[in-house]
Amino acid sequence: MAEGGLQTASQRVPRTLAENLAYRRKVLELGASSESARRELRLTCKKDLLFWCNVFGWTYDPRESSPHIPFIAWPFQEVLLQQLDAAITTGDVCIRKSRDMGVSWCTLMVFLRRTQFELGQTFGVVSRNADYVDAKADPKSLFWKLDYLLERQPQWLRGTWVRNLMHLVCKETGSGIHGESTTGKVARGARLTALLLDEFSAFEIPDGYAALASTEAATKCRIINGTPQGSVGAYRDVANGNLAPGIEKITVHWTQHPLKAKGLYKSKDGVLEILDKTYRFPTDYKFVLDGKTRSPEYDLAESRSPVAFFMAQEWDISFAGSQAGFFTSGSGEKRLAELETSTGRPPDAVGELEYHTESLTPVNFIPMLDGRLSLWVQLHDGKPLPGKQYVMGCDVAAGTGASNSVISVVDSANGEKVAEWVSANTDSHEMARVTVALARWFNEAYLVWEAIGPGYGYGKVILDEGYRNIYFRREEVTVVKRITQQPGVWPTPKVKYALLESYRQALWDGMFINRSRDAIRECREYIYLSDGRIVHSRSLATLDPSGAKDNHGDRVIADALAWLGYRDRPGPKAGQAESTTEGTYPVNSFGWRQEQERQEARASKTAMCF
Repeated sequence: MAEGGLQTASQRVPRTLAENLAYRRKVLELGASSESARRELRLTCKKDLLFWCNVFGWTYDPRESSPHIPFIAWPFQEVLLQQLDAAITTGDVCIRKSRDMGVSWCTLMVFLRRTQFELGQTFGVVSRNADYVDAKADPKSLFWKLDYLLERQPQWLRGTWVRNLMHLVCKETGSGIHGESTTGKVARGARLTALLLDEFSAFEIPDGYAALASTEAATKCRIINGTPQGSVGAYRDVANGNLAPGIEKITVHWTQHPLKAKGLYKSKDGVLEILDKTYRFPTDYKFVLDGKTRSPEYDLAESRSPVAFFMAQEWDISFAGSQAGFFTSGSGEKRLAELETSTGRPPDAVGELEYHTESLTPVNFIPMLDGRLSLWVQLHDGKPLPGKQYVMGCDVAAGTGASNSVISVVDSANGEKVAEWVSANTDSHEMARVTVALARWFNEAYLVWEAIGPGYGYGKVILDEGYRNIYFRREEVTVVKRITQQPGVWPTPKVKYALLESYRQALWDGMFINRSRDAIRECREYIYLSDGRIVHSRSLATLDPSGAKDNHGDRVIADALAWLGYRDRPGPKAGQAESTTEGTYPVNSFGWRQEQERQEARASKTAMCF
């Protein structure tokens, strides 16, 4: 194996099982023959990653009758191994993969070979808990795999190692691999050649965001490995480019795996196309013509799937499909896609509302490309058409930049969204002042907001500024949901479910006409948690210093509150005639409130629990 032959060393290694085993035996015999041969083999392994993997690598799979399997990289794995090895010097990589593609094994091989043959290398491996990092007799742990790879090598190649819990150091090179389970301080203070964040999608949601923050300065190369587990969390945000968009993305899809892709077929508009011409299907094979690329292995896995989203999660690399979404379940995803094009459209104007800072009296709309206010309504003399009525749903965040505060404005006559104000950096006090000015501009709009968290101080400012066309909390435990003296919505889990359920139905039925494409898209981020709660996925990140959690501001809650205001507001709804009855009561007067209670009593059988 002279220097001139190093370029082709890995190419000479047979890739079929019988021939590969025979080749391995010859290499072991050569290594046992002399020190010069051993030295030459060590040099080849140091310089040729694929040679070392395909001659000295092994994997373990207890599902097979012979669980100890010589590692012979598939073509897609050879590409992946080289990409991972190159990333150590070029930067972060996020791997989007189907399950059971050998990505963790490949990454550990890259780390172990460098530790074994390179001087002064330090690698980190992180997983969701300590057992997944280092459990002595558990093949799922990362260090068990490292131990296994070392133990299968001949002593003359392996060298001498120091092994402690979550630590592995090669005495010959001084290089090492160190493990951690995920915490908010993972790798903080460390200096690493590269770091594996293994099965990153399975990290608890707050831990994932914290791990991204704490590891940023620890290394120039983070290998972020995962399989989609819902439209939520740090892995999804990195993989989709929402966080750290400069990170290189590598996709490892099941159709690249020669065994899984046997008999590959797909369909379009119900027409079958066989992609693997070498595969012989049984004459009675039941093809699934659903427009997806499939194979007999895929079909078998789907037939054994315990839940509907299993294939999206384990095989399809689909974030939207891999978790039960509140709006996307069933035909919801299709309906949202339709709404994006049928009712959603770019705003007619974007800008800021100018108002007097003392009186909060609106002055004029000023077009600005980076304005916080988007309009889907034509202005008359610089303001909305006089005489029209509007409702405003207001979701209040802390103004720290981590989440949006949103105001949604809806036409009381037809449920059409006509305006949206969005800001991540406006504090609740200033947002309340903007709200009052905006409500006055929209003809004294009816205001609804969440009264907890930042919404508490926000509501106080609304009242201090003298604005009174507002929603008051209902008693939840009475048959007739009586109006209290407490302004705003108090979103208990029961109330929040009813709020979102009503809004979802309004979207599906076309009763709420949402013009904002961003607001429609954000519906996809609402998911069910295991305890039955419905949450906005980004609310679970700990990067929000306010700790807002369920009170995380976004467009969906603002729209749902506006829909509640549309249903609740005094006066006729869409399709009802304008009232001409004499003796109507001023808003919030004693007579008006009595009339509200009488109306609610008549509708108590179908009233929502607000």
